[in-house]
Amino acid sequence: MSVSVSEAKTAEQPPTPDAPRSAFRTDIAGIRGIAVMLVVLCHFEIPGFGGGFIGPDLFFVLSGYLISGLLVKEYARNAYDRSVRAKTSKKRKSRKRRTRGKISVGQFYLRRARRILPASIFVLLCVNIYARFNSNALQVAQIKTDSWWALLFSANINFLRQATDYFAQNNAVSPVQHYWSLSVEEQFYFVWPLLFLTAINFHNFRYQGKKLNWQQRLFGAFATIGVISFVWMLIEFTRTPTTAYFSTFSRAWELALGGALSLIPVDAVARKLGKVWLVLRVIALAAMLGSIALVTPTNFGYTLVIPAAATGFLLLSGSVAKDDLVYRILSLKPLVALGAISFSLYLWHWPVFVFGRDLNGMATLSERFAGVTVSILLATLSYWLVERTFLGFPLPEFKRIAKGVASIGLAKSRAFTTSMTAIVVLILGVITYPHAFAIVPGAEVWQPPASAASHAPNVKPSNNGSDANVPNNGDAQSLASKVSESDILEGIKLRSLPAAITPSVENVRKATAGGFYCDGTWISQDRKNCTRPSSGSGKTRSAYVIGDSHAAMLWNTVTGALPSDTWNVALLAKASCPNGVYHPGVKAKDDQGCEAFRDEVMKVVARAQPDLIILSDAFDFGNEKVLPEDVLASDLRVYRKFQKYTKNIIQFQGSPFTPVIAQCLTANGGLSKCTPTNDNSSGRSRIARKAATKKANVLLVSLAKWMCLDGKCPLVIKNTIVTSDGNHLTPPFASLLAPSIATALQEHFPKLFLK
Repeated sequence: MSVSVSEAKTAEQPPTPDAPRSAFRTDIAGIRGIAVMLVVLCHFEIPGFGGGFIGPDLFFVLSGYLISGLLVKEYARNAYDRSVRAKTSKKRKSRKRRTRGKISVGQFYLRRARRILPASIFVLLCVNIYARFNSNALQVAQIKTDSWWALLFSANINFLRQATDYFAQNNAVSPVQHYWSLSVEEQFYFVWPLLFLTAINFHNFRYQGKKLNWQQRLFGAFATIGVISFVWMLIEFTRTPTTAYFSTFSRAWELALGGALSLIPVDAVARKLGKVWLVLRVIALAAMLGSIALVTPTNFGYTLVIPAAATGFLLLSGSVAKDDLVYRILSLKPLVALGAISFSLYLWHWPVFVFGRDLNGMATLSERFAGVTVSILLATLSYWLVERTFLGFPLPEFKRIAKGVASIGLAKSRAFTTSMTAIVVLILGVITYPHAFAIVPGAEVWQPPASAASHAPNVKPSNNGSDANVPNNGDAQSLASKVSESDILEGIKLRSLPAAITPSVENVRKATAGGFYCDGTWISQDRKNCTRPSSGSGKTRSAYVIGDSHAAMLWNTVTGALPSDTWNVALLAKASCPNGVYHPGVKAKDDQGCEAFRDEVMKVVARAQPDLIILSDAFDFGNEKVLPEDVLASDLRVYRKFQKYTKNIIQFQGSPFTPVIAQCLTANGGLSKCTPTNDNSSGRSRIARKAATKKANVLLVSLAKWMCLDGKCPLVIKNTIVTSDGNHLTPPFASLLAPSIATALQEHFPKLFLK
């Protein structure tokens, strides 16, 4: 994605020290053109290109092939030059010494910086300047934060930590979200030379008694990294597909595939196969293009190998298949032209789409094609004015520094390069998976202690505009007044945000799907467990909040409704895992590890025998793809399982639809883009859930009662933003519901509240 077409001139042939520099390969430019257009047409929602999100995967293989090829050629060329100089030198040198080459790490990083930084920084500046004058304060704050992450080559980690759903284009998305793939490549560029040095440094490495040359050692290293990364991607995909999509560790196999292929000589094989070679290339081209119909958001963890392998074979075979049918197709002038501007086009197309949609465009096919055209025009200007200009700047030659690095890495210290590689990979792993151990389900994490030495602060929700972001764990009597019909009516009438709003503009982005506060500490989507132990010394009761992110969002509500001196409260939640089994029409399989999570939950509940179970999930959140009888049967099974351990069960109905605040506000804070939405209470899945609770004698609590009036649900109630993403409550608003829930609990389960 960020390898220039000109750089492809020196990377397409396997390394041969005395081989002449090969001619420019237009087929590589054509593959780049295809890859970028797949992404663009996918993002602009052009019919037939829904699977075009595989474009970055094609780029990853390309980058691995080209960048590895450049490093391999540099090392081979220097080794050859040193050997020639040694033969003519009067100084005596050993044969072993003469055959070793070097690479300039410093020059490598300078070339990457010159290639990548100017265009990427230019687009970031343009995006932020446009947002400053045309977007609302929430969007500006989001774009500013996301831009800093992108500038630091960590956009993928930023969106991974936010649990961003790449495929949810209809949600409020960042105009720099596409920088995630660029960040993966930057992290690859940073680590790859160190890996290269490490592999080459093992000069005496043997396999089955045979000493391997430097090409074989490199191939073995690339292959090992590729296999480990591919297996890791499969594991991540089965657990958390979002992490698998954004993580560099889950993408390294594609880069390693390209690197390994850059080392394989295919001349003899191509000559031996003859016409069969062309047939294989035609099949590979068809597989690469046809992958847009095979790879989907629900199976990409298993099917991405098809476009990746097809692209790799086209790159490998193209080095010895000049002027055949496939080469001519990939060398068509429009594709080569798109390949030349592919980097700029990738950078520009997503902001054009996001900002165009914010202007109420991109609704029709003609508008989306117009957006594609605008993106190509901007990319062309950016290519000639920015990319080409900076690529013409000469790089400083730090010969001494480069030589020093090379000598340390290649001749003197194998331990140095190995340890540096390990440190860099470890740091990247810690940043990417900060809660790697905390998210492992286990009863010991969720089991609330019988008593506690400390407990969450007793804080009242704020009604004066200050941020009420800490949980309210006090008695119901100490809480703010209940949300009334007049409060909801005032919210419906609002046309602009109040001056004093909770949470503040700076903190509203934290109030996202599944986010909540536990003991005053923000808990993001990748961790869904928390406990609030009782602060009293007498008899205590226990309550468990169980479900998916819609259970986690009620943490402030439940801990505020249950008195802190007599109640232990624990959360057992996992994102995208409703309490019932998956139904036909929703998901074909358990791709989130939900069954294992539910089994663990039942073990914890069976051991704890809680006094109260509170269930909440998003299954009835506008889900009309399933039959009502399936919903009824599933819910009844869940209730009967839990009723073995307690008769006191509450089922929260999923929150009603509300507008997405980032898409509602105008630049001056007006709400004119949004009107209150319907509470969705008439959906057949919700009707079926209501029937199940009635049949099982389970208390059903509908949040719409305190969020909507006459079917209309406003975005702001009592100067508090209700949701930030359209369906998950903000922590401050969840606190406002505590008094109402406390009353409902005391009326329905009076014995649980007797002193």
